[in-house]
Amino acid sequence: MNTLAGIQKHNKKSWSDYERYADHVYDEKYLLELFHNERDYEQQFLCATDSPLRLSNCEIGNWKSETNYKSRNGNDYFLYADFVAPVTGEYNIEVEYRTETEGTFISLWVIDGNEKNYYMKGSPEFRSRRREHYHLQKGEHTFQLNVNPNIHVIGITIKSITEYRADDSLKKDNRLTLIKASHKVSKMIGADELSFVLLYDASWKDPESLTNFLFDYRDEVNFHLINNNGDMEQVFGGYISSCTLNSNETELTVNCAGRLIDGEKRYIVEEIEIGGEASVLEDSYPSEYIRRFDNYNEATEYLCDN
Repeated sequence: MNTLAGIQKHNKKSWSDYERYADHVYDEKYLLELFHNERDYEQQFLCATDSPLRLSNCEIGNWKSETNYKSRNGNDYFLYADFVAPVTGEYNIEVEYRTETEGTFISLWVIDGNEKNYYMKGSPEFRSRRREHYHLQKGEHTFQLNVNPNIHVIGITIKSITEYRADDSLKKDNRLTLIKASHKVSKMIGADELSFVLLYDASWKDPESLTNFLFDYRDEVNFHLINNNGDMEQVFGGYISSCTLNSNETELTVNCAGRLIDGEKRYIVEEIEIGGEASVLEDSYPSEYIRRFDNYNEATEYLCDN
């Protein structure tokens, strides 16, 4: 376990450079990056006949029980996503996909005339995601994806994000002040863990988020420390799981799980309750959405077939 500890002497805002150095003493060099997804803007282009995506040499198919885009003739195919960036700032573009065979394939990503080849590693058995970060100007944009025929694209998601960071420089433009952090590498099958404590700002309260704070469930977090060679090395990458405020509202503890937690992310296409009271379901769902079975054998057979 790697532990980073600091000493907080006061809780005051806003700081001068001198006050930040005087009030927070750290014994390691580090970098904490937190990427907050702004829920006011998220656009999804999921595979569907009515999707706003423009297609070239592409058709919609059903593979691995999923609707996805695929090549029409075994050559590269092209997807075009037109969208409007509401503000000048930071955006993530994520492509979700499977590959016909396990391996790594190159696809060209193009936005605002900037072209770059990216390696997209995948498997036919599991969904994969490739996410890239862009600084975009306010206004209209087109994202073009030149897709290798081995890749079946499930959808494209574009999110507006705000980056928060803290490091040992304690610069004024860093939005976070780190008090301590603890990083645990999983020795078994499971996700790595990171827990860190921030100097709290009352403006972070947000009753509409899943955590009740600005930093929400599944916002991305990266943590870097100096390695034995004296180089800054990323030791954790993952997502926020929960946030807890201390009793005197001066420190916010943020708990995170590593990106292996992606394996637990599923899209629910049907909600199934076994042994539940029909009257309870009828209170929540229209009757045409409820499927009834006379016995468990019929229900089990339906589950196996679907």
